[in-house]
Amino acid sequence: MDVGISQWAEALDPGWLEGEFSWYSDAKQRAMRTDKRLLVVHMFNHQTHHRGQVHALIPVPARRYPTPTCGW
Repeated sequence: MDVGISQWAEALDPGWLEGEFSWYSDAKQRAMRTDKRLLVVHMFNHQTHHRGQVHALIPVPARRYPTPTCGW
């Protein structure tokens, strides 16, 4: 995934960032729009959040983890 993100960022036309991105939100039941540059910043910040989550899941030898239980 890192390679794909790097390739996308390297090929990005700076002029593209000047525009707006529009979409329809089912959650808000309305059309939405925002600056493309804000979406790019959000994507990089959000992926950092998920990398931190994955890092937190890496086992530490001295730590005991509860055994997950299934409800079925």
